[in-house]
Amino acid sequence: MTGCSSSKPASSGSSSAASSRSTTAATSSTTTASSDTSAANAPAAATLDSSQCVDVTGANVDLLAASDKDAARKAADTLERYNPPASVKDAIEHFVTTGGAHFDDPDYTKNNKTVDGWVKQVCPS
Repeated sequence: MTGCSSSKPASSGSSSAASSRSTTAATSSTTTASSDTSAANAPAAATLDSSQCVDVTGANVDLLAASDKDAARKAADTLERYNPPASVKDAIEHFVTTGGAHFDDPDYTKNNKTVDGWVKQVCPS
């Protein structure tokens, strides 16, 4: 196995190339993760403060747990005060029209991931 082991230090050129590949890989995985939440086309949302995050996360739970359209609408109004991107608004409206989350809803997973991804973006911790 010629060339597999060497006592020579790696050249700085290969180190920067490896660093460049790492950065590219990290960027690619970030892009992939973002596109899974359907908010990839939206500009990065500003992070909310802790009080606002309590409001948003509570409204998200209320939206999903709503037993009727009125309860879902109230939760949706709270979420929409924080100006979510269009894809998130569409997902929120889906849950309003269905009166909350229904696990037999074929669009549940897609819409839940969209809203949840936005909530995690604006309230990362």
